[in-house]
Amino acid sequence: MLESLIVSVVLTIVIEVVLSLLLGLRGEKNIETIIWINCITNPIVVGMTNIVYIVSQNLIARNVTLAILEIIVVFLEGFLFSKILKNLKIKPYIYSLYLNVLSFGIGLIINLIIK
Repeated sequence: MLESLIVSVVLTIVIEVVLSLLLGLRGEKNIETIIWINCITNPIVVGMTNIVYIVSQNLIARNVTLAILEIIVVFLEGFLFSKILKNLKIKPYIYSLYLNVLSFGIGLIINLIIK
């Protein structure tokens, strides 16, 4: 489980930093913000969904938990982006939605390719 947490957070950070740069985010402090926020939110989401699956052995419960947590993360990160990021060209909540949907989707594709 620890290995999947580490791989997930590193992969998410790489994807979201690249996407942020492609979306025009500049500045060391802004990039550091993306990294730190993901260091907090990603392990919580991955850890909680893994725990739900381990306890319940129910894939539906795991996926519902994941969906709920991802929605919460979009709003939480959007709020944090609105307070911390400077010179954001996209509304913070839309920016959060872009990053999370794209990083989740890219992660799914990578997972399908690897397995």
